[in-house]
Amino acid sequence: MSVLTLEHVSKTIGRRLIVDDVNMAVEPGEVYGFLGPNGAGKTTTIRMIVGLIRPTKGSIRVMGHDISRDRRAALSHVGAIVENPETYSYLTARQNLVHYARLAGIPHAKRRIEEVVDLVGLTGRVDDKVKRYSLGMRQRLGVAQALLANPKLLVLDEPTNGLDPAGIREFREMIRNLAQGGMSVLVSSHLLSEIQMMCDRVAILKGGRIIAQRSVSSLVDGTASAAMIRVSNENAAVRVLKDRQWDAEVSAAHVIRVRTDGSAIPKLIRDLVRAEIDIYAVEPARESLEEAFLELTDDKLASSSSTPAGGVANA
Repeated sequence: MSVLTLEHVSKTIGRRLIVDDVNMAVEPGEVYGFLGPNGAGKTTTIRMIVGLIRPTKGSIRVMGHDISRDRRAALSHVGAIVENPETYSYLTARQNLVHYARLAGIPHAKRRIEEVVDLVGLTGRVDDKVKRYSLGMRQRLGVAQALLANPKLLVLDEPTNGLDPAGIREFREMIRNLAQGGMSVLVSSHLLSEIQMMCDRVAILKGGRIIAQRSVSSLVDGTASAAMIRVSNENAAVRVLKDRQWDAEVSAAHVIRVRTDGSAIPKLIRDLVRAEIDIYAVEPARESLEEAFLELTDDKLASSSSTPAGGVANA
């Protein structure tokens, strides 16, 4: 059974359709990325999942419980951080957790607090006041709070906002560890490189509709191919290739990037050699989730990638 299921979910606010017929599922132990440009409907969908607003149409189920008809049972399996975690800075982390455990009626609260503090890596600092915490530590405390009820699904909306690179890496490792322990995680973020390293699958939302939903690896592999070529003169090489209708750009000193598939590489090399451009290395470009995301959501890129140009093979 899927931990989270959305079937034909739509949300209308006033006369505006914000979320349009969304279908998705999150499986046990999966880190699921939820992506989309600003205004795509991500936050509205997340708010429906955590019970803050009701869908206009469709159903949302958590562990088989419909969130509209059986709200208490459904939300008993959900832990969430939507926007910033709420904590009392003048209390210690432990005091904050005791307070929230009492509010939630958590049984065996003392033992559970020790467990979640260990899970998020705050054992040595749990008795420090929160006002002394870094932003990354506050985020960890927020996750600990969300984990108190031992949820099956953890929902995180932009959890790495404001974190420095070290904090982001620590947070990513924590999420992967939780998933390895069997918890499902739904995470929304603008940091696509982090989503690529953190998530098993992603859904991309555009205009309120899901336009792609598959594994990170298959999504990245499905983007247009490219080659990185080390040359004697990168600017001259780009001019030559653009004159011959190749999609080329300077990537770094003496390195150009050309969008093409492997079968077109020999012709590309011949064009450079005829122009007396020395070639030192040719290797496939490492595609990224960011490129796949932009290709799917940017109307200009989508239209240009669908139109073949000169020597460039179709993606």
